[in-house]
Amino acid sequence: MKENYIVSSTTRICTIIGLIINAASVMGMIFIIYWYQKFFDLLVEELNSLPRVSISQFIEYSDSIKVIIIVLTILNTLFLVINLILFSKLINKKVTLKAAKRITVYQIVYGVITLTGSTISAILYLISGINSNTNLNPVITNPIVEEY
Repeated sequence: MKENYIVSSTTRICTIIGLIINAASVMGMIFIIYWYQKFFDLLVEELNSLPRVSISQFIEYSDSIKVIIIVLTILNTLFLVINLILFSKLINKKVTLKAAKRITVYQIVYGVITLTGSTISAILYLISGINSNTNLNPVITNPIVEEY
């Protein structure tokens, strides 16, 4: 039997804003990958025009930098999809109370892990996860007793 539970407005708002920031981050990374070579070529031209600037190491590591950006983009996209699935189920109350508690624990762990990369969305996920985890209680419904 599926229990009902309450999702606070703080949880809902923080989660939605966190997802929007994550989506914007992924879009920004895709933009960087798409335009990487143009930016790199312009930067090399600009640095070559400056006196006494050695850019040989920068040019040497450009392919490695692009691979790192692509891997990070793939990981961020994967986590964005997972978060969209899990958090939308939590917000829309499509899971049991036990599953909702597990999702909020994941939200807290994800928030802690992403503190170094996307501080704003990580803090929002932490607030949302902690608020949900402590306030997720089953809704007690009293059956309507009819008079005979």
